[in-house]
Amino acid sequence: HSVLGEVTLIDNRSLQIRHVLTGLGEPRYTAGTADGRHAFVTDSGHTDLVTVDVLRGTVVGRLKLTQWPRHLSLSPDGRTLWVGLGTASEELAVVDDKYDRTVVGLLTEGHLLRRYAEELEKARRDLSGEAAP
Repeated sequence: HSVLGEVTLIDNRSLQIRHVLTGLGEPRYTAGTADGRHAFVTDSGHTDLVTVDVLRGTVVGRLKLTQWPRHLSLSPDGRTLWVGLGTASEELAVVDDKYDRTVVGLLTEGHLLRRYAEELEKARRDLSGEAAP
């Protein structure tokens, strides 16, 4: 409920409302841990990444980001979150550590293109038998 600043937590078996969290600015997108214990919510109203204890129905952490958080993705092992910043940003915030949730860096489009070009060049050299420079 972005306009209301609320997140509704629903029981996955009964589909009944378990908790309604209030006090968020503009909750947008969510990602949940594999064990179902925690969820991460982007709050574009406060430039925060919010950590929710789903079982208790409480906010257990907030991490201030540099821009408005949008889409997010959680790694399969639950240790790293990638958060899209802004609607047209070329950066992703990389949030690491399962418990401390600290921003470990910003991944930019320029960096990705450079790394991709390096890997392509390495593969080309490997295929042609050239030595690395």
